[in-house]
Amino acid sequence: MSAALLIDTVAQFRDALAAYNLHSPEIVADGAIHRFDSPDDKRGKQSAWYILHDGEIPAGAFGDWKTDLSEKWCSKSVACLSPMERQQHSERIKQVSERVAAAKLAHQAAAAKICERIWSKARDATDDNPYCQRKGIKPFGLREFKDRRTLIVPVRDADGKISSLQFIDADGSKKFKGGGRIEGGYYGFGGRPVDTVLICEGFATGASLHQATGHPVAIAFNAGNLYAVAKSIRAKLPAIRIVVCADNDRFAVTGNTGLNHATKAALVVSGLLALPLFQNDDHQPTDFNDLHLTEGVNAVRDCIEAARRISIQDAQGGAALIGAAEITTENKAACKTVQSVTGLPYGFTISNSGVFYTSEGTDDKPGKSIRVCAPMRVTAMIRDRSSENWGRVIEFDDADGVQHQWAIPMEMLAGDGADMRRELSRLGLEIGASLSAKNRLSEYLIESKPTERARCVQQTGWFDDVFVMPDRTIGDSTEVVLYQSESKAACQYVQNGTLEQWRENVARLCMGNSRLILAVSAAFAGMILRHAGQESGGLHFIGSSSTGKSTAQQVAASVYGGPSFKQSWRATGNALEGTCALHNDAALILDEVAEVDPKEVGSIVYMIGNGTGKGRAGRAGEAKQRKTWRLMIVSSGEIGLAQHMRDGGKIAKAGQEVRMIDIAADAGAGHGLFEELHGYEGGAKLSDAIKAATQIYHGTAALAFLEHLTRDLKTFLATLKQTMSGFVAAHLPSDAAGQAERVCSRFAIIAIAGEYATGAGITGWQQGDAVAAAATCFKSWLDNRGGGGNQERMAILSSVRAFFESHGESRFSDIKDTSGRVTVNRAGFRTTSDAGQEYFVLTEAYRRDVCAGFEMKAVNQILIDAGWLVPDSAGKAAQSKRLPDLGKTRCYVFTSKMWET
Repeated sequence: MSAALLIDTVAQFRDALAAYNLHSPEIVADGAIHRFDSPDDKRGKQSAWYILHDGEIPAGAFGDWKTDLSEKWCSKSVACLSPMERQQHSERIKQVSERVAAAKLAHQAAAAKICERIWSKARDATDDNPYCQRKGIKPFGLREFKDRRTLIVPVRDADGKISSLQFIDADGSKKFKGGGRIEGGYYGFGGRPVDTVLICEGFATGASLHQATGHPVAIAFNAGNLYAVAKSIRAKLPAIRIVVCADNDRFAVTGNTGLNHATKAALVVSGLLALPLFQNDDHQPTDFNDLHLTEGVNAVRDCIEAARRISIQDAQGGAALIGAAEITTENKAACKTVQSVTGLPYGFTISNSGVFYTSEGTDDKPGKSIRVCAPMRVTAMIRDRSSENWGRVIEFDDADGVQHQWAIPMEMLAGDGADMRRELSRLGLEIGASLSAKNRLSEYLIESKPTERARCVQQTGWFDDVFVMPDRTIGDSTEVVLYQSESKAACQYVQNGTLEQWRENVARLCMGNSRLILAVSAAFAGMILRHAGQESGGLHFIGSSSTGKSTAQQVAASVYGGPSFKQSWRATGNALEGTCALHNDAALILDEVAEVDPKEVGSIVYMIGNGTGKGRAGRAGEAKQRKTWRLMIVSSGEIGLAQHMRDGGKIAKAGQEVRMIDIAADAGAGHGLFEELHGYEGGAKLSDAIKAATQIYHGTAALAFLEHLTRDLKTFLATLKQTMSGFVAAHLPSDAAGQAERVCSRFAIIAIAGEYATGAGITGWQQGDAVAAAATCFKSWLDNRGGGGNQERMAILSSVRAFFESHGESRFSDIKDTSGRVTVNRAGFRTTSDAGQEYFVLTEAYRRDVCAGFEMKAVNQILIDAGWLVPDSAGKAAQSKRLPDLGKTRCYVFTSKMWET
């Protein structure tokens, strides 16, 4: 970056900081994290921070740990970036985020140590503390400084460790220890929960709640933290009744923040919600401590007990959420507030009977209600990484009690909504028959705006560090990530039985059988191709009927689902693109390659291996986004790819053959695919047992693999490349060419996936079984191929020699023959010398026949390097020779060396 551009970048970045009242003494664009004092810091606390990268697109981030401010910055609008620039920017921002997160954790850990020291030296608070006396509460385990005025409230994480402290002065002013972690932390008191726990914002509110009810209380410290605390407590106590006790901030200009956040927290844990209602608003009371002081502990107790008896699922109409009060003109505004928080549009209610819409009536005539549909909830608003492709996440149960979840794109609601209703009906949602009900359904979905947010993807597979399937997402993310499509795609990732049953009845029978272990390991390998940096490709099991190759495919498919997970080669290109995209970052099982046109199979293999579909135009003529994928193929056929292509008059390229690795299904032990029969009478009996088991037990292995991998991803990635290199070094011949190395790398990733699954306790195999199977099959591939040399070179030499073997006498005239015999379809001349037989091939015959199916320059170089073809003095492949009847003409001179190897 030029000096002038750097100065301008620093100035822009400094202005961005200043907009948030942050002022760093200096700005250094070195990609490192820099800290400085924020406006609220004591000197030297350095709660504020920034990171700035230079480069073609300067970018960075800044924030303040004290206020939880965190902002990303780019010198250009992200919307103006090209796709490549956007990807680069995204990767850089991800690095920045990781660096900031690590620094923040260190900052918080240091603050936590200081808090532990302060807490240990403080004295127990007494009932005569001035703040407690003013609030009419007891200190319930708090401590105080020696001044006996300032209360100290510990903020503890889910494990009970102090992460920060809150200080409450006698006048009620509050502050936290700088740098301490508040999010997700809480202060709990009142004993171990038996059946109910109360969650609220402040300590005084919590103390009043405990004094009134005797229930244990968790203090979240602020409204924004209620959600995280509720989730933490629900994770620790899954069966406990949780009542979220809201502050009723109805006088705030910015809206009822306390009620909004409390409602969201109650919904996410299927809890109950209590809201204080006051008889007198003279002093603008808001929380349960205000209710305690103005109306007594009995008023607090009555409100909590009323809320405990009400199911929040039956309360979304509004009334129950604000206590047991009836909806009146005075509290109708509060009901609307509740409905906007839950995302429920005003006029709509949900009960166990369904979604209803009630028109607004008058004092003389009540509104009319219609049933829109069966119970169906809009749980989140969803959008993609670019804040586009917005949609709504819905959940409902069908008539059999099976829960369905679908992320509906909002574009489906742009018209009359018929496509959306058709899909919902197909999934089992009962929709009202009247036109009014159908229209209200679209209104319900469009107007529902829950506060919960989710991130959508249009493709299954890895999204950052989580794995998205059509029906679930595996791994931890800062937000919910879901697959969104215009139809609820038929999910092939189905589970039946337990992992233990699959391990005992399917994986156990693979032991001792190299091809079966390889197939299962290949299925697992699809899920780590992205991390290994490998392209799509896979295995092609070759063998006659009843060899057992379909059994290998069946066990591979059982990793992900049932028999329907196996697909067929027989499909149109468009259909196969969609199939590949739906199996992204997984395995694609394709049965019987003979079913695809031999003239098309080569291009299909290239398409699958390249991981990109055809470019297409949208309705307005714009380029639509191509389908992409990365997957591991497990294919089968009675013949190999090269033979199948030859049947269609095509020659297989080396790139195609290394993408689809031919594996002889026959293991050479006399039992077809099998080497170990596990006590069965023969291979057919064992095959039948395995296939029967995969029908019953399937789909659990992939889930277990992904759950383990997403928890262990950083550790796995740290050793992946080294482990791959170790396999290649141990099994690749020293004289192997690059193509053999690519294939060996493919076997390496398959072996690593199998070993990782074994280490995770998924397969029940012995450590080393997957490596041994991959090594055995790689050696078989090398032997069948004829070694580790360059496949294209070997194919060219074989083809050229075959040409001369077939046509050496018939198409080449003997230079010394004076009989006048006519050579039909002559390709050139031949002669015999002391050096042996030589051939002089005419230029058109050389191009058309000798080089058929190959690139001519490559053929020239390979033949010259092999000593088969003699170049001229300038190194050109063709020479000028005087030939009978033709005079001096250019031709290609072949030596007898072609017969020596």
